[in-house]
Amino acid sequence: MIKTKIIHNPKAGDEEHSHLELIKLIESRGFYTEYSSIKDKDWENISHDVDCLVVAGGDGTVRKVVKKLLERKLSDKRFPLAVLPLGTANNLALTLGLPESSEEVVDSWTNFKKKRFDAGLIYRFKEARFFLEGMGYGVFPELISRMKKIEENMKDTPEKKLEAALATLNEIVSSFEPDSFEIEVDGMKHTGRYLLVEIMNIRSIGPNLILSPDADPYDGWFDLVLIPEDDREQLSAYLKSKIEGEEIESDFNRTRCRKIKILSAATRLHVDDELFKIEEPLEIEVEIQDGLIDFLT
Repeated sequence: MIKTKIIHNPKAGDEEHSHLELIKLIESRGFYTEYSSIKDKDWENISHDVDCLVVAGGDGTVRKVVKKLLERKLSDKRFPLAVLPLGTANNLALTLGLPESSEEVVDSWTNFKKKRFDAGLIYRFKEARFFLEGMGYGVFPELISRMKKIEENMKDTPEKKLEAALATLNEIVSSFEPDSFEIEVDGMKHTGRYLLVEIMNIRSIGPNLILSPDADPYDGWFDLVLIPEDDREQLSAYLKSKIEGEEIESDFNRTRCRKIKILSAATRLHVDDELFKIEEPLEIEVEIQDGLIDFLT
């Protein structure tokens, strides 16, 4: 019997899944389970006989678990991750091609197929060392900052939260003052003022913004997305289409790359869904690490 450890964020999404329901669902499919809440102090303690970690939560919960796994010794057991998406945007679940219902997701684990997922390694920035989805500057860090304040009083469904995020981002785009950047991509240099600078490992970020339709976290490449000040109207038009429920493919400037160096005086940076303040001009280097994490797909 396959033994799993559930790591659960009970506050994720609409909070409709209790820990007892999760245990019952997973054990009904023939798995043996242990359970920890991400709020528990000892959640990162993993028995050696565990075969797989079940991360029940949103993208932020997945990042917390991966961070702990990367702090382990190279000689320690490598645990694959099975994602049970309970968050608001669930960009990682979309990337992994997971079914919509929790029951279907758990059913899909019976084949127990692992796929090695690339990650970005960050240098010269001690606050964050890696990313799974993307990292960048501009309007998206501003969105994270504003939504933290808005969501404190929101009791809406994940769908309503996504709508609020898209509307807020569109407001930001209309008046955002772009920063200047010096960017070196695999030896090629770019300079300019950008509304958004995003290093994408997967297709979408934030409120399911598909900024890089061809991004593939298994191919050993990033997509660098640059949206200059001159493309403000194009970005706004894309956001309005999303708000209206249309799924058009974005057509922003994208460059395939493995190594990136960025110098900017921007005061905010996001790494996945984490927001960081930068006190002085900073040069950051990023490179891709092939197959750093195992996910079940």
